[in-house]
Amino acid sequence: MRHSLLYFVLAALVLTRLGLSQAIETQNVQLDLNSEALSEYGHEVRVDGDWLAITDRLGSTDGSTHEGLVHVYRRGTDGWTPFQVLRSPQTGHGWWFGSSMALEGNQLLISCPRWGWVTPGAVRVPYSGSGRVFLFAFDGTQWGLTDTFRPTVPSYQYGDFYNAHFGAAVALRGDRIAISAATSAVPYPQGTEGVVYTYKRVNGVWEEDGTVVGPGVPDPRFPASFGAFGRSIDIEGDRLVVGAPADLSGMVSTWLRTPNGWEFEQVFLCPYPGIVGQQWSFGQSVSLDHNVLAIGMPRLSCWSTNCPSLVTIEELQHGVWQRTQVLSRSIPNHTATGPSLVTNFN
Repeated sequence: MRHSLLYFVLAALVLTRLGLSQAIETQNVQLDLNSEALSEYGHEVRVDGDWLAITDRLGSTDGSTHEGLVHVYRRGTDGWTPFQVLRSPQTGHGWWFGSSMALEGNQLLISCPRWGWVTPGAVRVPYSGSGRVFLFAFDGTQWGLTDTFRPTVPSYQYGDFYNAHFGAAVALRGDRIAISAATSAVPYPQGTEGVVYTYKRVNGVWEEDGTVVGPGVPDPRFPASFGAFGRSIDIEGDRLVVGAPADLSGMVSTWLRTPNGWEFEQVFLCPYPGIVGQQWSFGQSVSLDHNVLAIGMPRLSCWSTNCPSLVTIEELQHGVWQRTQVLSRSIPNHTATGPSLVTNFN
C-alpha cells in the first residue's frame, strides 16, 4: 500500500512537470480540458457510409457565442478526417444548433430548436424560440444548405419568450421527413402536448403533408394526455412512431398515413404498470425498422429504487403488434411478452 501511494505521488509530479495536468492524451487526440468546458461535442452522432457527423450544440467559433456547430468527417485512407464545420445560417447564443440530427446518404438534417431565442425581456423576432430545422446536401464538393423547415402553428408562450422546441427530434427516411415540436400549443393551451410535422418530397420539393397532435385533453384512445409528445420520433414509409415519455410512465404511439391524413394505429405502454406515476421515460427513444419497433426507457427520474431501465421489442405479426422481448441489465434474462396494444379502451 505504501509503495502504491509513492508511485501515485511520483506520477502526479511527473505529469505536472511535463505540463500535462490540463490535458489527457489518447491514441489519436489530445484534449484540452480548459477549452472543453462549454463543449457538448458528441451530443449527437450519425454515420452513413463514408460520412460521420458529430454535433456540439454549445459549439462556438468566437469563444463567446455558443450557438452550436456540426462537425462533418469523411473516411479516407487515413481514417476519419475533418471535412467541414456546419453552422446555422443565423446564429445566436444558446440556440442549440445540432440538438438533433439525421443523416442519410448525401443529406443531413440538423435541428436548431431554440432558434430565435432571446433573453426574457428583450425584443423578440417573430416566432422567437420556436426553432428551425435545416437540410444540408453534399453537392460533390461541399455540404450546403438546401432547405429550411419552420413551425406553422403558434408556439407556446412561456413568460416573455416562446418555446415550441421545433426540432426536438428529427427523422429522415428517403422521401419522408418528420420533425417534432415538443411543446407546441395548438390546439390546447397547456403547451405540453406537442406536434409532429411530416414532409414528403414531391418532384424534388419538400412539402408539408400533415401533422399529428398529441392529445392534451381526455381522449378515449389513450389512458392519459401525452406529455412531451414528440420527444422521440421515427418514420418509415407510411408509418410514424412518436414517443411521449412525460405522462404516467410514458407512452409511444404509431400512426398510419391514409388518404385522409395520419390516423392513429396503436399505443404502447410501459410493461410494468405497477410503477406508473413513479418514473417518466418510456418512449425516450424509438427506432423503427420494417416490422420491428424498439422502445427505450432509461431510468431518468424515479421515486422508487425499483424502477428498471429497459428496452422493449415490439414486432408486427400478422397485422398485430406483439411485445416479443424486454431487455434490461437489471432484470437478467427477463422476457415479458404478449400483445403490445393496450386493450382496456377502444
